[in-house]
Amino acid sequence: MDGNSAKAIPYESADSSGVKSPSAVSRKPSGDIAISVQNVFQIFKGHEGKPFTAVEDVSIDVPAGQFLAIVGPSGCGKTTVLNMMAGLVAPSKGQVYLNNEEVKGPSRSMGYMFARDALLPWRTARDNVEFGLELRGVPADARRARSQKLLKLVGLSKFENAYPSQLSQGMRQRVALARTMAIEPDIFLLDEPFAALDAQTKLQLESEFELLWQDTHKTAVLVTHDLDEAVALADRILVFGANPGRIILDRMTNLPRPRNVESIRYMPEFQVVAREIWELLRSK
Repeated sequence: MDGNSAKAIPYESADSSGVKSPSAVSRKPSGDIAISVQNVFQIFKGHEGKPFTAVEDVSIDVPAGQFLAIVGPSGCGKTTVLNMMAGLVAPSKGQVYLNNEEVKGPSRSMGYMFARDALLPWRTARDNVEFGLELRGVPADARRARSQKLLKLVGLSKFENAYPSQLSQGMRQRVALARTMAIEPDIFLLDEPFAALDAQTKLQLESEFELLWQDTHKTAVLVTHDLDEAVALADRILVFGANPGRIILDRMTNLPRPRNVESIRYMPEFQVVAREIWELLRSK
């Protein structure tokens, strides 16, 4: 639902529609929880002014260092919940905590990678990678060293002076990945970052991100429609149902780390997890 056809409304305005109250009282999360989503609702006002519930009573605790993936059909509220974590969307009711602080807006401890690269077209690849560091007041020499190191890691050293218009879609997404890594966030939020890529480039970038993530083990939350991608990358998978958006499965993958995101797809354990999730989604 786009912004012209639906508008978020306060939870209190929707009480008369029969939306149930949260099942638990808000609490401050324990110290080892990086992200805590507590009984959040998102209620929108549609064309006829009638409220409808897009996200209903969703609670998620993400331990520090965990890689969580969220999958589900289109319109089930996956990205809405991710945007709540990012402080880009306020829940109609409920609370979200990042590192024990209630989310009131975007946080400097969080890095967000979008489905589209969102590079600044007037800046070179290197300057795009350095953008977040500039905003943080990092000295030029340190910015340069950091951006060059990351561009090398993603295989783009030879293109550091190229502009986005001179790069392929896969190369631009590599720059976006380097830009997200550059600020060294405590938490990575990833909204289908590889969805627009061809199969080969997508697998390459998944592999690169996995290697970069293994070095830091930062908390990560990935929203994706790709079940294989979710199982290959994540420690834990949440499956959302739609109408309203809610959690219908919370499952650990229990796959070994470190892992190769290509070869792991051939493991019987991988197939078991992927098949279970697919059969659940198909039955809904």
